[in-house]
Formats: sequence, C-alpha cells, structure tokens
Amino acid sequence: IFKAEIDQIKKDEESSTEDVNLFKGEQKKLTDEKTRLEKENKGLENQLQGNIICPKCTHEFNLQEEDFDITKAKSTIEANKKRILVIDKEVQEIGDNILEYDEVFQEIEKRKGEVNDK
Repeated sequence: IFKAEIDQIKKDEESSTEDVNLFKGEQKKLTDEKTRLEKENKGLENQLQGNIICPKCTHEFNLQEEDFDITKAKSTIEANKKRILVIDKEVQEIGDNILEYDEVFQEIEKRKGEVNDK
C-alpha cells in the first residue's frame, strides 16, 4: 500500500510541475509579445514625431517618409495598447494560478512526510 501511495504522490507532483511549467511558458510567451508590441509602439511614436500639420488645409504628413500612413500608425498604436492591457491581465491571472500551485506543492510535501512517517 505504501508503494501505491508513493506512486500517486510522485504522479501528482509530476502533473503539478508540468502544469506550472505550462503556465510559465504561456506567461513568457505573453511577456515576449508585450515587449514586441511596446517596441513597435515606440518606433511608431518616434516616426509620428516627425509629422507636420499644414496650416492651410490641416493635412498631417511626415516629411521624413512620404508614404508613412499616419492614420494606420495611430490606429496600430491604440490597438497595441489595448492588447497590452489584455496581456497584463492574462499574465496576472497566470501568476495567480501559479501561486495556487504553491499550496498544491505544500500538500504534496505534507503527504510525502506522512508516508515517510509510516
């Protein structure tokens, strides 16, 4: 019976470790995406600083890049900012899930101790 208990504890520990590793992998993926979006926004914002507004017709254009689509750049920045907010929330939720596994691992350690005491 001890072997069955030990095997179950090992199985639970391996399963929990796999879950945590999956969560950490997803968290890293999201963090990498956030970094990429922030970098993209910084580049677009830098390009937008070169914009000039015509005093006559109020047309906005970029002297450095004639084919630079200002409207699209502003739209992309806003979309990226919204996605970053979602990413921040998802990363927080994953972090909360990982913290919940601390309790699972504590319970596993407790079970190990109980089996060793028998």
